[in-house]
Amino acid sequence: MKVGIIGTGLMAEIYSDIIKKSPYQLSGVLGNTEKKTTDFAKKYDIDYVVESDYEKFFNEFDFDTVIITTPEWVRLDPIKFSVDFNKHIILEKPFSSSWSEALELQDVLKDHKKALFLCHVLRYSPRFHPVINLLEDKKIFHIDSSRNSNKERFKRIQNKCDPCFWLAPHDVDMILHLMKDEVDTIFAITNSSSQFKDLLSVMIRFKNNKSATFRNIWGTPPISNISKGAYFNIWHDEGAVEIDDSNMNIRIFNDAEVTSMDSYEDFFIFDTRSGFFKPMLEHFLYSISKGEYDCNLELKNALKVTEVCQMISRSISEK
Repeated sequence: MKVGIIGTGLMAEIYSDIIKKSPYQLSGVLGNTEKKTTDFAKKYDIDYVVESDYEKFFNEFDFDTVIITTPEWVRLDPIKFSVDFNKHIILEKPFSSSWSEALELQDVLKDHKKALFLCHVLRYSPRFHPVINLLEDKKIFHIDSSRNSNKERFKRIQNKCDPCFWLAPHDVDMILHLMKDEVDTIFAITNSSSQFKDLLSVMIRFKNNKSATFRNIWGTPPISNISKGAYFNIWHDEGAVEIDDSNMNIRIFNDAEVTSMDSYEDFFIFDTRSGFFKPMLEHFLYSISKGEYDCNLELKNALKVTEVCQMISRSISEK
């Protein structure tokens, strides 16, 4: 199976590294700027197209599957072309950066016969996946989670993407996936009404008296790329599960600074990229190769996550 990639950022590099060590072939890359795209293509020894020339990329390159790693606010064009050229789609989260765009994408994808996979990576994390199986027959009544990102990462999306559609989809997807219930009401607040919203706190009430709370924080000082104090706690009728999603088990002390090496999310072992992105992407590619996919189901899930993100954003704006 041949794979094309759209985008030249960090996620494009992660997925390309994984593919280069797999049975699949990386065919080419579509980028925006000349230098960044040519540097990317040289690193992976592949052909390239620049200036987001989708017509040239899809007409001239030979691939079955496309991985879309464009910025959060660039979704419509790459997905439209992927559907028009009948490609399998692996889409970096979020599905879209607004509810109105999500509805447009729904119309584009409604008759798509090939695969659609969303990179909601927590489902494939070795910390979360065993818990999903464990809770399959349990009656969950409350979930509480916290996650953060440093302010340098926030600067990339500031004024370009609503933060509710940027960091929240990870928690929202996992909460919906575990609860298997319809959302009734949402109440959300931030610490300030300024543009830099450093804390998002959300309360969700489900139809059947279930509830969830979560916090997303994006003002953390960038001393490390590792999320600090991230957790995911689940209470059910027979007990509870606590997931520590931040402890990398390594601390490096240098004078007054303490950092953590990544031994979980994205790291290398003998020049091979590892971490939780690897099993996710390998699962997607294997499922496509075996014809085991359901575009309608994935689209339905993506719309549910986006709708909740929209409800969160609307709750904040109404305050």
